[in-house]
Formats: sequence, structure tokens, C-alpha cells
Amino acid sequence: MNDLLSKLEFHEVVKQVSSYASSPYGKRHLEKKKIPEDLNVELELLTETLNAFLYDGGFSFRGLEDIDPLLSKSSGGGILEGKELRLVATAIEVVEEVVETIRALRKYPELARVVSVISIPSHVVQEVKRCIDADGYVKDSASELLKQVRKELKLLEREIQSRLSRYLGGKTGQALQEFRVYQRGDRYVLPVRSDRRSMIHGIVVGSSSSGATLFLEPEDLIPLNDELVRKLSIEREEVTRILRQLTDLVLRNSEALMKMLDTAGWLDSLAARARYAISRKASVIKPSEERVLDLKKARHPLIPDEKVVPIDLSVGGDYNVLVITGPNTGGKTVALKTAGLASLMMKMGYPVLCDPSSKIPLFENIFADIGDEQNIAENLSTFTAHMRNVLTALKQAGSSDLVLLDELGTGTDPKEGGALGIAILEELSKRGSLSLITTHLAEIKFHALKHPKMEVASVEFDVQRMAPTYRIRMGVPDGAHAIETAKVLGFPSAILERAESLIDPSTRDLWETVRELQKRLASVEELHAELKQREKEISERLQELETMKEELKREGIKRVDRELTEMINEIESFRRKLHSMIMESSRASLEEQKKLVNELSNMEKKLSENRKDVEELKLSQSDSFHKGDYVRFKDGTAVGQVVELEGKKAIVQFDSRRITVPVYELVKAPSPQHKTVVFSGIKTPARSSIRTRLDVRGKTVEEAWQEVDNFIDELVLAGVNRAEIVHGKGTGRLAKGIWEHLRKDPRVKDFRLGTPQEGGTGVTVVEL
Repeated sequence: MNDLLSKLEFHEVVKQVSSYASSPYGKRHLEKKKIPEDLNVELELLTETLNAFLYDGGFSFRGLEDIDPLLSKSSGGGILEGKELRLVATAIEVVEEVVETIRALRKYPELARVVSVISIPSHVVQEVKRCIDADGYVKDSASELLKQVRKELKLLEREIQSRLSRYLGGKTGQALQEFRVYQRGDRYVLPVRSDRRSMIHGIVVGSSSSGATLFLEPEDLIPLNDELVRKLSIEREEVTRILRQLTDLVLRNSEALMKMLDTAGWLDSLAARARYAISRKASVIKPSEERVLDLKKARHPLIPDEKVVPIDLSVGGDYNVLVITGPNTGGKTVALKTAGLASLMMKMGYPVLCDPSSKIPLFENIFADIGDEQNIAENLSTFTAHMRNVLTALKQAGSSDLVLLDELGTGTDPKEGGALGIAILEELSKRGSLSLITTHLAEIKFHALKHPKMEVASVEFDVQRMAPTYRIRMGVPDGAHAIETAKVLGFPSAILERAESLIDPSTRDLWETVRELQKRLASVEELHAELKQREKEISERLQELETMKEELKREGIKRVDRELTEMINEIESFRRKLHSMIMESSRASLEEQKKLVNELSNMEKKLSENRKDVEELKLSQSDSFHKGDYVRFKDGTAVGQVVELEGKKAIVQFDSRRITVPVYELVKAPSPQHKTVVFSGIKTPARSSIRTRLDVRGKTVEEAWQEVDNFIDELVLAGVNRAEIVHGKGTGRLAKGIWEHLRKDPRVKDFRLGTPQEGGTGVTVVEL
């Protein structure tokens, strides 16, 4: 297996995919990845992950660092530092966040199954974060003892600093080498000039390298320093105890942590493969039940996208051997490796760089002989080394295997190599394995052309440019390009004619037949390309027509909406006119008022009907029906419910009857529970019952607002849009309280203090 991975350069593919992982665990999982135990489950997981990234934002393990060394340290008896414990906590949090993200999606059952078995030791995070801050420092609150001793240390250090500051000024300051304080072994000392040592009483605890500076502990500071050292020792012991306690907590949960991280690595590897698929436009290919390798628009993953030429090739079905011919450096080996990598990548649970309609069987074994296998150490020639690989395939390959042989028959006499190559192909065909063979030997390709269980293909060569196009042409071997190339290069005609005369007539006829086949194939390909272009144009035109159809529907709704808006505006105009007459009833007779009310009711009825039409028009925009939809006949009013869909027919329940109806006869309808809003008739209160001025003087703010609230309700119902509230001048508290309520009231458009004619600052005028 390792030999195959090396020949196909699969490790380079793994390196590419690993670069898309967001954690060291994802990279490690890909680097150590083996063939999945259940490939179908693995590919289903990959499909779900890809969809999660395409449609739901995906997930990331960014921030998850490698904590395996920390788990090893804890199991070996070491104590984890604060920063190390925070790394463990962060790792748990990152995994927990991904698990919650996947659970929240709720539409990816395989991913949900994977995360359902992950045990997250959240209590470890809680305890670590309770005791350790973000910088890895043990918090004062980690224990009562630590809290107390640090409090005492602060007071003690404050006292020490106060004592030391006295030495920095006055005469003693002249004895100092510099105006700062040093610490030696947790004890505070002063940098004293050696020639002025006698100016400060104390103990010398050290000196500078030159001896010019003595580090002196002042006599009155010794008891305080002693206490400081004792307190610091207590603090360190308590911090160590807390770190040991947290390390033990990690150790007790190490098995759960390792399982969690292993699953996280698997999930991150799936995420990396999904990102790779999106970036490289790769497809998740499920194993084909057919014994056919049919690659469409396949690309070699190690060739940059801007340079790679997609290829189509197929082997299986009527033939199980495909012989690919063509000049050297023409792309034959790349085609062979592309097929091998596509098969191997699918088998390993990777997305494949090909069209999703491609078919790849699950090969039990892949045998490959690719590249220069010369072995100097074993004194083997290139030919002998190749034959060893071929012999392995001949002995072991069966119907469930894939065989890849590059440049079969080369490395020895062409005629002998060709004869041996033909015999090898016939044996492989008998064994039933699918075989892809490359060669430039005429004997092999012409034999394959005539054999019923073999097919030929060629890598296209542009004679005018004297360069390969790297495209694969199925069904036709490559032609002879040597004389044509010499002609393009300008060789003398005498040499070209002599060369042609030396070719055997039967061989010359065969080459002519091949050239004719190539011309016909080129014509067929041109016709195929033209038909595909026409198909594309027709598809685009149909899409345009569908868009136009939807646009017309939308325009129809917009038109009706405009008519409804105009009608609503007209009704509002009638409302204002009617209410104006109510306010000044002396200017209109009772008959005129009734006439206006009836006209308004008719308009509201028409508006209600039009709204119903618009709703049904909107519902009918969708041509598709679903089980449970409410529908009616296009020319009917009875509403039924779809209970089943059978192709282009629907079974609809109308009350107690169930009938089968063509869907084109139906339109969607509102649910029977959905009531279209119908405007009620307007009651016109007598003018004497409408108050437009309310007096709330002498009341509290709460009492006043209760009355104002009811007052506004009456005005709104009556259609009155202006009123006055009398609150008096006084302290202004009542007015201010009412204004606070008015500002929040959606019924109020605006309000202001009254003019002198309206009552001045003792009155608020409200617009509704």
C-alpha cells in the first residue's frame, strides 16, 4: 500500500487537504488516515459536512491547540502551570462549541450521531476558569487562604514601601547609588554606595560586580522582610496546592479528553475535506455498484487549477482494458495517475476532482507500475524492475481490482516488448480486472483496437503547434506524427519521401485509417459541442421565459396593490368628510350622512373582496403543491386540502368527499381558519356625546392619565383628531406627568401647550 501511495504521490494530496484543517488534531487525523471501516458512512458524513459548509456556515476548531503533551505531563506526575490549564480549558470549550453548532443544525443525522457520543468534561472548564484567569495567573478567589494571605501581603508591601521611601529622601538619599529599590531573594534592599556604607545601618546581602554598589537591607526593615518571606512562602505553597488539585482534575478526566480530542480530529478532518472540495470544486463520489470506472472532467489534484486539463476516460462494461496511446510527455502518465488518484481518494473518503456524474467502483486492490523503477542497489534494469511489478499484478489481480501500467513494453526491443505487452494485456483481460495501460508501441495499440474486450484512447497532439493538448480521445489511437512533425519543421522533401517509402504498405494503410478515424471523431466532437451549445441556449431561453412569467405575476400583484392603495386613500378621504360632517352636523342633512355612510360601506366591501383576490393571486404564484396545502378549483370557491400527490395529479379532500384532480386545474387558497379582514360599518355618535376638552385639574398624575387614556379612546373611535387637556398651571408636575405618557402613546401624533386664546400653559393641545 505504501508503495502505491508513493507512486501516485498521495502523500502530497494529503498535505494539500491537511492545509484546510483548523487544528493540529485534524491535520494529524488526515496524515494517519487509513481506509475507513465503513466507506459509505464516511462519505455520507463528508456529504453532510460539505452541505453544512455550503448552506449553514460550517464549523471550525480554530483555537484548539495540541494539549497531548499537557495530558502526558499530568499523567507523568508533573504539575500543570496556569497557562497550560487554560489551554486545556480552551480546548474543551472549542470542541463544546462545535458540538453545540452541529446539534443546533438538526438536519445532518450522521454528524448528529457522531457528536451525540462525545463526552464533554465541562466541569473541568468551570473549575479551571474559577481558579485561573485568562493570563494564567491563579486568582485570589481560588481559595480563602490565598485570598487572605495576598491581602496581608499587599498591606505588608505597602508598609515596606513606605519605610523605604524615607531612605530615598534626606541625608540617607545621598548614600544611594540610584533612587530605586531592589529585591534579593524576596527581601527588599537599597543600592548603597560602598564609600557611604556607614550612613545607613543594616545588613549587606550582596554587591555589584564592580563592588561600587552594596545591596543593603536596612535594620528596621529586617522584621518586615522576614514576615514578607514567610507570607510569600505560604502563598507559593497554596498556589502549588491549587495547581496540583486542578492537574489531578485534568488527569481524572484524561480518558474522556483523549476520546473527545480524537473525535474532534475526525470532525476537523471532515471539515478540511469539505473546505478542500469547495475550494477545488471537487465532488463526493459514492462507490458505484457497476464495475465501470467512468471519469468525467477528472483533474489531477497536484496540477494547479489554472493549468490542469480535465479529462474523460472510461473502462468497464463491454471492455475491461483501456490502452491509452500518444507521444512522450503528452499526458498519458498524468491520465493514468489521475484515474489512480481518483479511485484511491474515493476509497480513502476524500472528495474527488471530477464531475459528480462520474462512476468509481470500490476497488479491493490497486496495482500500479508507474515511473522509472530502475534499482541500482539490486542491479535491476528499468525493464526488469517494471516486469517485477507487472508480474505481481498478473499473479494477484482479480475482478475487483484496478491495474495501472505505464509505458508497457518499453525498455527492450520494440517488437519483442510489443509481443510481450500483448500477451500481458490478454491475461489481464481474462482475469477480469479493470486495466488502464499506456504505451506508444504500435503493436500493442493496434492489437487493442481489434480485441473485443479492449478499447483504445489517445492523448491529443496538435501537429501545427507541435505540442500535446492533454485531452483524452476515446475510441481512437494516436496517429504517426514523426513524418508530419519533420514536415512542419522544414525537412527536405526528398528525406520525407524516402522515409514514407520505407514504411510497410499495410502499416501505411493502417495509419491512413487511423487518421481518417481521427478526422471523423473531430467532426463528431464539433457536432456534439454545437449541440451542447444549442441545448444551453434553449435552457437559458426557457429560464428567461420562466422569469418573464414570474415577473408578469408579480406585476399583476403590484397593479392590484396600487388599485387597493388608491381605494384606501379614497375611503380615508370619505372618512374625513364624514367625520367633519358629524362634527358640524348642522351643515348636512341626515339623508346626506346616511348616503355617505352607505357609500363608505360599499367601498370597504369592495376593498375586502380585492384584498382576497390579491391574497389568492399571491398564493397561486407557486406552481408546486405540497401535502397539506389548501386549494380550490381555478373557477370555483370551495376550499379543500391536498392529502396526496401522485405525479401531476392531486387527491383533495372537500368536506366529506375525496377526489383526484389534475394539478393544473387548482390554485392555492387561504386556510379556512384564515379570515380576510372586513371593515365594520361605522357608528356615528351624536355630536352631543363627543368631548374635545377634558379637565383633570386637582387630580394626581395616575388619576389624570386614567381619564386621559379613556378620553383618547373615545376620540379615536369617533375619528376626532384634535383635543384639549386642561391641567392648570400650578407646579407643572401634573402637566409633566401627562406629557410623559403622551410621548409613549402610539395614538398621539403630536402635542403642545395652548395659545393664550386656548388657555395658555394650563392647557395641552393634542393631535391624534
